[in-house]
Amino acid sequence: MPPKKGNKKAAPEKDTIQLPRTEEEKLLEKECRVLKQQWDKERFFLTRFQKQAELTERYWNLEKRNHDGAKMELRGKFVLKEDMEERQGFEMRLYQEKLKHLLHEQQADTTEVRTETERALGNLQDLHREEIKRVNADTRALLVRSKDMSTKFGQLTTELKKGHEGNIGAMREDTEHASDCVRLEYEGKMRQFRREEEEERKRQVTLMEKRLDDHISLSMQTHQEEYAKKKKKKKKKKKK
Repeated sequence: MPPKKGNKKAAPEKDTIQLPRTEEEKLLEKECRVLKQQWDKERFFLTRFQKQAELTERYWNLEKRNHDGAKMELRGKFVLKEDMEERQGFEMRLYQEKLKHLLHEQQADTTEVRTETERALGNLQDLHREEIKRVNADTRALLVRSKDMSTKFGQLTTELKKGHEGNIGAMREDTEHASDCVRLEYEGKMRQFRREEEEERKRQVTLMEKRLDDHISLSMQTHQEEYAKKKKKKKKKKKK
């Protein structure tokens, strides 16, 4: 700012002699005052510009430091992000390997159970075939016996015809009744045997299916528990 002028004017010296001034001197004095005011104004603006330049430089340095700090922080975050992505990839590969191992074990267990079930079912089928063979053999024996009885009946009938012509009808009825009883007894035993065999086979198949379902449920529950544990561990690691 231009210096303020004092209210009091300087007292003229007593010894100086004031000479009359010309118009040119007055114009020069006026021009000097105008130039002095312009110089004071320019010096004021220069001082203000220098202060603004200093403030701008300080602000620029502060912003530069903040920018460098943010840049370093961003670089650190990028490095941390890459480390976390690498760790996550490693953990994901490890989890996939463990999951493949668990699936392989489950598949092996399922295959083993299926093999055992098929083997047991094959054994039951073999037993059933043997029982069928035995029943067929018994059936053939009964048929042979029935045939022998028929033959004996014929022979007996022939013999009875010779001596007891009057009792042929009654004996024939008795023989037919006996044959019907044997046939009915045979058919009843066959139905009962087949029913028992069918019930036993159904019971064995139901038991094997129940064992297979229980084993599969246990395997799935174990797998789910392992998966839940891995998931909890992963969440804890992410929280840390």
